[in-house]
Amino acid sequence: MGSRIYFLAALLIIMFAACKKDGDNNNTNEETVDKLTTIWNVGEGAMQVFSDTLEATHDTVAAINAAGHWLVDQPEVADAYYWSKQLIEIRFKNGLRSSVSFTWEDDNGQHLSRGGSTGSSKLFNYHGVTSKEAIKNEKVLVLNPYTDEFNTNGYNKRNQFNGGPKVLEVSIFNDEAVTYDLLSTFGDYGFIILNTHGLPWGFFINSMIAVAGDVDFRDWTREDVLSVLTTWFGPNIPLEKFENGELETGVNAIFHDFTHTKTYIQLLVTDKYIRNSTLDLNGTVVFNNSCYSGNTKQGPTIDNQPEAFKSKGCISYYGYAFSDNSSGSAPNDFANKMEDSLIANLVRRGDTTAVAHLIDDVTLQYSIESKTKDHDDIPIHVTREGLVFKPTPPNVYHKLYFQHFFEPNYCYEKCGDTLVDSRDQQKYATVCIGDQVWMAENLNYADGGACYDNNSANCNTYGRIYTINEVTGLNTSETNPSGIQGICPEGWHVPSKAEWEQLIAYVGGTAAASTQLRSTTGWPTPNENSNLSGFNMLPSGHFAADNMNSLFRFLGQDAKFWTTSASDGYYYAVNAYHPDLNISTYSSPPSITFKFSCRCVKD
Repeated sequence: MGSRIYFLAALLIIMFAACKKDGDNNNTNEETVDKLTTIWNVGEGAMQVFSDTLEATHDTVAAINAAGHWLVDQPEVADAYYWSKQLIEIRFKNGLRSSVSFTWEDDNGQHLSRGGSTGSSKLFNYHGVTSKEAIKNEKVLVLNPYTDEFNTNGYNKRNQFNGGPKVLEVSIFNDEAVTYDLLSTFGDYGFIILNTHGLPWGFFINSMIAVAGDVDFRDWTREDVLSVLTTWFGPNIPLEKFENGELETGVNAIFHDFTHTKTYIQLLVTDKYIRNSTLDLNGTVVFNNSCYSGNTKQGPTIDNQPEAFKSKGCISYYGYAFSDNSSGSAPNDFANKMEDSLIANLVRRGDTTAVAHLIDDVTLQYSIESKTKDHDDIPIHVTREGLVFKPTPPNVYHKLYFQHFFEPNYCYEKCGDTLVDSRDQQKYATVCIGDQVWMAENLNYADGGACYDNNSANCNTYGRIYTINEVTGLNTSETNPSGIQGICPEGWHVPSKAEWEQLIAYVGGTAAASTQLRSTTGWPTPNENSNLSGFNMLPSGHFAADNMNSLFRFLGQDAKFWTTSASDGYYYAVNAYHPDLNISTYSSPPSITFKFSCRCVKD
């Protein structure tokens, strides 16, 4: 490893003593670390056999067979399986599973077969197909455990999200910042991209590099293993998750041409980990941009990452698979293009999840470069006969498809999308102004309120007018956002005074708002209104009643809108009596009853 981290003996004794299980349990934590030490020793040994054979023969098949033969001769190994000429699964007699994999890099140190993207291989196929099912969580998580190696020219993926229907909050973690603790945050995000290596049963999130040199990699000790585990997890190492198969470690050897350049000790998160977790991925879309990510051939609960994510509520999942539901290694350029296209189509251009991954309306994106589907049934048990490849008929290619799993009808809402109120199916135009999304029409929900002059035709044009009690239930809020749904549809709320002030400030202050927020028709002449904001404020009038009078007033001249804010028993409302526009306070019931319009703002 570039540097060996050795812990003081006293620290090791304290850690082991603190973590030790009850005496009647056959597995102590020391024994688990010993099992992992065995895994790494054997994995490094197989890597060395592969490396020596490849350097001598320049034959990948000969090298993978030599490594496989060596593995099945080891007393610690129960079984080994070929998944391709680059990957061997190892099952140990101690009950744990591991893997040894062999990948290549180009002259710039970028992997030739992996998941992830430099953002330079664009392939956009916008379809314009949207859906009313919204991806409501607008936070994005991108994990790049191998960024420094994969992206020698820097990683600018954040810019790929710009210009979409929403200003998304994008969190990108690279290299050593991709930690085990990030797994517990998956439920905080609406869109997750895993740019990493993968196996049919999991994806890698962190690694330690062991640099070849004078070190014999087959002499790992318990202390070496524990130092890496502590780097990954801190002092609270979840060794029980290795025992039950939720976490695994493996060895990945990197080659340039036929020269071994470096070795990774990797941490794998298995599909079992996802299933057993307490993650709530309801409403989340996952793109597992790693090799083998779409494998479902072994069944719904065996080596099946898509179903594992679905079990936690994931609404849509993207991964790579062949037509027979098996999967393979995703070529580098293909993985680059798929990430760029998915971000462009799903995020920036607003496609539904059903089509964002397609070439056209029905055709899956695919790679014909992939030669990793080397046999009909996987995995292949390692025997002395070795891994034999059937000759491929001329002009027959194994297409590795960019597959979509589960719900097809989700998309990011776009500014100007029609809001459909699920309570009564009323439809409202919407508009994005700055960081806010407003209804571009007055609310016309018939549970309370009145039409101006009790004429239903006025409701159709101007919406209904309501008392403050009907709008907010007399709940008040000064915050931005207010947090009070009130009479608004689900996912929307009654704005506070501060939210109206933000709107007015964005368009340039009250003088500018007087023209930019108002509709271009309906107001008294001379009408200089531009409605540049798209807010389309109509002169809807209002209602006022006391013990003496009950009047509908100022239709065509005035518009007033309730807020959630109050001061000393008076409620704030926007007063847009022609030609001015300001925010005023109005008496609370019962001294006088006002009925004003209501505009809702998106949560």
